[in-house]
Amino acid sequence: TLVFAPVPKTAVTISGLTAPASLSYSGAPVSGSAFGTPAAVGQPSLDSTLVYTYTGTGSTVYGPSAAAPTNAGTYQLTVSVPQSNTDFTGSVSLPFTIAPAKITVSAGSAKISKVYDGTAGAGTLSGALSVSGILPSDSGVSVQVGAVPAYAAKGVISNGLLGLPVSLS
Repeated sequence: TLVFAPVPKTAVTISGLTAPASLSYSGAPVSGSAFGTPAAVGQPSLDSTLVYTYTGTGSTVYGPSAAAPTNAGTYQLTVSVPQSNTDFTGSVSLPFTIAPAKITVSAGSAKISKVYDGTAGAGTLSGALSVSGILPSDSGVSVQVGAVPAYAAKGVISNGLLGLPVSLS
């Protein structure tokens, strides 16, 4: 009777990778090269066969997927020897974050005018807000201005501030 015992796989260390210190949403997937060049220590023939797997962590729902993520969130990249390799095993995991892009809205030429009439009623908005930070890949995003709020008092306000509701859609 012949008895076959499985031969355990040899563990390899994967080196050469570090998580990027800062990534921000750019509209494009995170490049695997942003983490460096992986190397299977002592087994250079494995380097070109290593598998990249991206998974969302925390409240980020993503993958596991071979496709790199694009959206802001927290993720983990795992680089591993393919499971189909019969001789070697090994992996390394790197947590990383894609921060939201910064969008800046400023007054630009927008102004609120109101003729003094003894009421605290709302003024009239004219001009345009200045918006920066919306990426070409987010062409459907626009800034919406809510209703101009009423003033806090009926009297003349000198150098007063009036909040204007602004939202992205």
